[in-house]
This record gives sequence, C-alpha cells and structure tokens, in this order.
Amino acid sequence: TGVRLDNDIQCVFVDRNNGLWIGTLWQGICYYHPDMYKFKLIQTRPNDTRTTNESVRCLLEDNDGSILIGTTYNGLCRYWPATGKVENAFNGFLADDLCLSLYRDRENRLWVGTYLNGFYCIDGKNIKMYNKSTGNLELYPNQNISRAIYEDAGGRFWVSVANEGVGELDLNTGKIAMLRDKHPEIAFHKVDFGFYPVDDHTFAVFGESGIYYYNTQKDKTFIPETDDPDNPKFMGPNVKYYCVFKDSRSLEWFGTELGIRIWDEQKKKTSTINTASGLPNNSISAIVEDDNGIYWVSSLNGITKIEVRENAGEYEFSLVNFDTHDGLQSGKFYDRSSLKTRNGDLYFGGHHGTNIFNPNKINYNP
Repeated sequence: TGVRLDNDIQCVFVDRNNGLWIGTLWQGICYYHPDMYKFKLIQTRPNDTRTTNESVRCLLEDNDGSILIGTTYNGLCRYWPATGKVENAFNGFLADDLCLSLYRDRENRLWVGTYLNGFYCIDGKNIKMYNKSTGNLELYPNQNISRAIYEDAGGRFWVSVANEGVGELDLNTGKIAMLRDKHPEIAFHKVDFGFYPVDDHTFAVFGESGIYYYNTQKDKTFIPETDDPDNPKFMGPNVKYYCVFKDSRSLEWFGTELGIRIWDEQKKKTSTINTASGLPNNSISAIVEDDNGIYWVSSLNGITKIEVRENAGEYEFSLVNFDTHDGLQSGKFYDRSSLKTRNGDLYFGGHHGTNIFNPNKINYNP
C-alpha cells in the first residue's frame, strides 16, 4: 500500500520483469515493481502513511501553473508540480477554512466557496467576503455553506447555498436573490452541487434532488421529471446528480448515484454505464476527458478509464478499473474534485489526498 515497512529482511530477488521480491522475518513476502503505482499521491500534511484525513473537495490550476487544492482539513493549499512542494496558499489566510469550491471568473478573480464562511473573492491583494453575517448561525448553520459559483455570459453571478438552493449574487450588496422565490417549482432543490452551462442564456443546476435548467433571458425553468418525464436523456426522478460534462464529441455525460447516462443530442440516443457494464461503483464523483479523447471517471471505489468507439451507429464502451493496487488512495473520491491541467495531467481529489497522473505515461503491462 506504499507505507514504510520496519522489519528484518531475509532475502531479496529480482525477477525477469524487474519485479523486486523481498522476504521478511515477520511480514511474509513483499513485492514491488516500478510500474505498480501508476498514480502519484499528493498530501497536504506530511505523513509516513497514505491515510491522512485530507478531504480534497476542489482543484484549480492557477495562472502560474501551480495547483490550488481545497480541503476541509487543511484549508486552501498550493501544490508546485515542478518541485512537489505543498504549502498553504495566500500565506495561510484560508488555512482554517473548509474549502468546498474554487472558481476563476472572467476578470481573473478567484472565488473560494467555504463551509460556514460563505464565499471569498480574491482579486490580487484585495479580498472580499460574501456571507450572511446576520441571523442566528447556531440555528441556521447551513446559510453560509457555499457549494458553487458560476458567472454567466452576461456577467451575472449565480451561487449555490446549502439548504437554500441557487440564487443570483449581487456583488455590490452581497445579497442573494433566491430563484425559489420567483420559481417555487424548484423549491425542493435545496442542496445543489454545481452548475453546467448549456448556452449563453441557459445553465443546468444539479444536486441531491436531480437536475433542472434555467433560462436567464426568458426567466424560465425546465424540470425534466415534471416537464418531460419520458425524456430518455435523464435518469428519472429522485436521482442524485454529482457531475455533468460535455465532451469533445458533444456527448453529454451525467454522473449520478445510479451510474453514467450519456446523451447524443444529434442522434437523440442514450447510453448507460453502470456496475453491470463493469464500473466498480455506481456513485459517480467526477468525469474528465484527456487529450486523447479517453474518459477518466472517479467514484466511491477507484478510477475507471473509459474508451468510446462507434460501431454501426452505436457506441461501445471499453472499461479498465484502477484501485489501491495501482497506487490510488483508499476511500472515496469527492464529487467534482477533478482537474485536467494545460499539460494534460489529471488530478482527482479524495478523502486521503489528491491522485495525479499523466494518461500517456501509464504502463498497463509491467
């Protein structure tokens, strides 16, 4: 599992595949091969084991090539890929905050969504805090749990606040105009995880209660289970949506608690990938497409590589699963905690840190 072993070594053997076999006094036989661990593990706290409580909830590549890592145990950290150094970001200003989301807007401002402290907007050396300072936080602690933020094409900012849903944030006053006040039909959407931009005027909101669409120009909502219940694009009512992704083929991928639903808008065809198809777990956390058009999916039980081929107008999916034996951390990967960097590296955040790898450098046959 990558931990350090303290034991007496009795014998050592190197096989024809460059595998190293070590016979120990009390712990049996240990085996190591350089290609065993395909995934590097980054942790924000120094530790001799791979089981620190990191809870990496969000990732963002900064302008200087460093990686911002938002955790709920060590605040906001910065990772330097060239040196492997990890440090508290912004001189430790957010070291005590529980970071849930990271977002950079069109004016290059950095937004950090936190647990209980609302949103921070970082513009160079200027930092502004957006939260509900009034009210009883002991009675209503969820009002400052800030899960996501999104800037639409018109420069309007939309935020997701736990137990209150989505609303428009006024940057001048800090007030949030909740959508549910104008549209009571979405009042049941109280815990929304993120936003999915559809076009200049429409975005989707997904979370614990499913998914809905909002057109900012027409001020109209579309709720699949009530407005079009037979639409095969969606997974049905009462299904949690953890991530939504549009790939280079214009296929839409919906990561849910029941697996992946893939929608081809041009052909009006749907595909489903779940444990029956080879996934290790149906609860999908994040979906990323690499530079070769291959998909990498994290779940509650590892990471899966998915290749898509089209045969006679139908999509075929080839899956390869990876787990702790390949160098992945144990435990769950968190929803939307993923990143593809400008040089093609992929990052996935989980309970015990961040796994990083370059898809082009994975050796499948050690």
